[in-house]
Amino acid sequence: MTNAAYNDIAVWYDRYLQEQPIYADVVLPALQSLLDLVQGQTICDLACGQGWFARELARRGAHIIGVDLAEQQIALAR
Repeated sequence: MTNAAYNDIAVWYDRYLQEQPIYADVVLPALQSLLDLVQGQTICDLACGQGWFARELARRGAHIIGVDLAEQQIALAR
């Protein structure tokens, strides 16, 4: 597999997203309004990174398939 750029910063990027309130306060609510009812749905999260959106949607009952080129990001998502 190719060396994806995000492999080098995977841990930092994961921490960064967790510390930025804009994701939980702005981005996720906007996403939820677009995907109102996800319970029971199968969703493919392309370029899922460390799985931030995937985990949130899974908490709401969706079955998630995450895909990313950066193996380190996938490891964090798991």
